[in-house]
Amino acid sequence: MLQRLVLLAIVVAGCWTDSWCQLQQLKQSINDNEIAEQHLRLEDLLAELDSLESRFDRLQPFPESYVDYGLHARVSALEGTASITDTGCLATEVQCGGARVAQCVSDMFVCDGIRDCANGRDEDPNICAEDPVKLGNSFLGLSFWNSCHLGTYHRSSLTITESRRTPIFKSRVWIRAAITHYVSEHNIHSYDVKGYWNFARRQLLLLPVAEGGSNLAIQCFFNRGDHITADCTLHYAGSFNKCAFLQLARL
Repeated sequence: MLQRLVLLAIVVAGCWTDSWCQLQQLKQSINDNEIAEQHLRLEDLLAELDSLESRFDRLQPFPESYVDYGLHARVSALEGTASITDTGCLATEVQCGGARVAQCVSDMFVCDGIRDCANGRDEDPNICAEDPVKLGNSFLGLSFWNSCHLGTYHRSSLTITESRRTPIFKSRVWIRAAITHYVSEHNIHSYDVKGYWNFARRQLLLLPVAEGGSNLAIQCFFNRGDHITADCTLHYAGSFNKCAFLQLARL
């Protein structure tokens, strides 16, 4: 009887040992497969990275960095808004630019089709482009409030609904637009505004069509070196006290 029990124990132990060995082999096989898959993924990622680096190296370098270009544009814009003691120009004038002579012209003579600046800057195609205020242009951004209304920030949009430039007064583009403030899911405030685009100052000034109420005027300056982004402020139309700051980008 004892011999049978010993023999049975040996058989059971052998079976358990074989099963354990098979289990360990299975685990090792799974681990090996996972490691091999990780190596393949890593090789694919490295190949994709090499391809991206190669494409990046083939890109043409910018003649001037975007940040430097934007800074240069903002400095150029300030030439026409500095005080009379800084530029020698009146508040209603802008500077033609140039290191030799600080020539000033009225902002109503800029982009009127007649060259007034000696260097021709007042009729520069980039300055006289109507791209920022084309009919149908839509801008989206965030409004950050500091007074006038309780609140912190929310999305706002501006859409150009009318853009008109007359031959007898070409230095302005007359604009109508719609402003929408997405204060919350259940609080969306829209109203119509009208005003003009000033080429010389790259300024968009729009007043509420309906007087009174909570509708505010908006003033934007495209001084970042492109026709896409603008720094704007919301004001009471009567006092022009600043209520909020917006940074808008064209969609």
